[in-house]
Amino acid sequence: MNQRVLVLAAHTDDEIGCAGTILRLLEEGAKVRYLALSACEDSVPEEFPASTLRDECARSMSILGVDDFAVLNYSVRTLPAYRQGVLERLVDIRRNWEPHLVLCPATGDLHQDHEVVTKEALRAFRRSSVWGYEMPQNVVSWKASLVVELRGSLLAKKVEAMGMYASQEFRGFHSEEFIYGWATMRAAQHRCVSQYAEVFEALRIRVPVGQRLG
Repeated sequence: MNQRVLVLAAHTDDEIGCAGTILRLLEEGAKVRYLALSACEDSVPEEFPASTLRDECARSMSILGVDDFAVLNYSVRTLPAYRQGVLERLVDIRRNWEPHLVLCPATGDLHQDHEVVTKEALRAFRRSSVWGYEMPQNVVSWKASLVVELRGSLLAKKVEAMGMYASQEFRGFHSEEFIYGWATMRAAQHRCVSQYAEVFEALRIRVPVGQRLG
């Protein structure tokens, strides 16, 4: 597979919603690029340096095996004020790299920054498939329509990657127990063969000519 995949995150650590799928895509030969809009300096606990989330994100990407990643300088909770700038950045990526698949937050996500990322991704990447990933702390209305089954080794690597975010341990959903329980629940809900799964909202699915439909 020579698929180009763009992972869009409003904030560093948002990859918690799709890290297992990133690992599976890389294993299957995809080229993955990761872009986070904000390192959330204003939300870093006071006992940590302001740059902590940038450093933690770099360590997470290293474990996941994503070499092509960037973190921009938007402040947390301000993306609605910079919607056009976000769109223009995404359009630049489309012109220069045109991903086949884009992963972004699901449409039911309540966070204002996540909402901007998803709506502008749908505008910018009209020729790409777009999957919305689940952020458990923000999604209250969920339209799971796509299930990615995961082997245990991939989920273990996801747990290792998310463990790099020591500054976010207080949130609870970065813990090994939560991540395993979450993936186990989703696999059980969807009668998966595998013990673990991540689920997505299929916002756009494109099937090019020459690719099998089933």
